[in-house]
Amino acid sequence: MAYAAVGYWRVEDTEGWKVSFIMGKTKCAPMKLSTVPRVELQAAVMATRLRNSILEGHDIQPKRVCMWSDSSTVLAWIRSDQRKYKPYVAHRVNEILESSRVEEWNLVAGKDNPADFGTKIKRDSRQSLWVTGPDFLLDDLEESPQQSKGNFSTDMELRPKFCMVTTKQTDDLFGRFSSYTRLVRTLAWVLRFRRGEVRESCLMCSEMDYAEVVLFRSVQKSSYPDEYSELARGKLIDKGSSILKLTPEMDNDSLLRVGGRIDKACR
Repeated sequence: MAYAAVGYWRVEDTEGWKVSFIMGKTKCAPMKLSTVPRVELQAAVMATRLRNSILEGHDIQPKRVCMWSDSSTVLAWIRSDQRKYKPYVAHRVNEILESSRVEEWNLVAGKDNPADFGTKIKRDSRQSLWVTGPDFLLDDLEESPQQSKGNFSTDMELRPKFCMVTTKQTDDLFGRFSSYTRLVRTLAWVLRFRRGEVRESCLMCSEMDYAEVVLFRSVQKSSYPDEYSELARGKLIDKGSSILKLTPEMDNDSLLRVGGRIDKACR
């Protein structure tokens, strides 16, 4: 229903460590349905902003800043590469790391987290802990078990990983021959043998012309498959076609030709 953050000063004197309440803040959780880890992450963002307000509002700069969260999921997000998470988590983790370092974040038990009391019904004991702070702040933080440096990991909010591979099988006829003439002549010979005509005479001009028609037709089918298919069925091509302004037509050899008003006027 709500999330909170609270900050304290820790000052050491001859009598030991003393803790002083500085600032606390509580906000209602978003009306839009959200997961608990996302709300806890938003609490960490608010704690980071609270940290900035405290440091900017005081002339004295602390020797050390420590941050705590009772969510191991949030700590896993902070200690991992934020780019592999979904935008909601990635953007907020990025904001957290702009103002704090990863090693400053630690895990605290929920029962020892005073910020958790800011979201509950107020009672004397809870209100006192919110103001005075948890007992472990009075200890040496270097030896405190509250500072967990363990490895945290989570699969929540990971970006989906997928790879789409498309292949297009084409016959690169132009790359196989050193000249256009050699390509046409070779294709003419293939077409002759395909028809079952086995003779050693030279190629005729009609065979060369037919080979060019077959070659042009293959290129047009490969470059403009949709337009070629529509015109072959006697239909109009799509208005979004890149060759619409050329008014393409199909001739008697099933080749696409550029049309126009002059051509129609001569008919």
